[in-house]
Amino acid sequence: MRRAFLFPMAVLFLAVPLFAQTGQDSPKAHPLHEVKTVKIGDTVVPNPSKVKEPYAADILQGYLRAAFERAGVEVGDSLVKAHLVLNEYTTADPGTLDARLVVTESGKDVADVPIMLHDETAKPKEQMQLASRFRDRLVEEINKLK
Repeated sequence: MRRAFLFPMAVLFLAVPLFAQTGQDSPKAHPLHEVKTVKIGDTVVPNPSKVKEPYAADILQGYLRAAFERAGVEVGDSLVKAHLVLNEYTTADPGTLDARLVVTESGKDVADVPIMLHDETAKPKEQMQLASRFRDRLVEEINKLK
């Protein structure tokens, strides 16, 4: 009798946490869920020789700010911070933009999203399209984190 009682209780004890977890997404999957404000940090350039345009870091930081605002998140003082890591940026043929969107909360990384874009030509029109695609991609990735 005792064994018949213990086995169902053990199954119930182990199963309840599993069912509770399946009904909701992991907190890491949506680190910007319910975040109203984010602080934008400086763009980090780990290897300056791979960033051919001296203005790139500042321009991309502005794009990040605009992307958060476009995604409905205010930019201001917050424990949640976001910045870009710019690994490569060239406007030569082919144009390349290789970056990562990093989000931290209370000093701990909660998201690290790679963003890599290429253009086959270095014409000014295509360079503008690369920048526009980057802005759109930032908004898309931010919305996925919400």
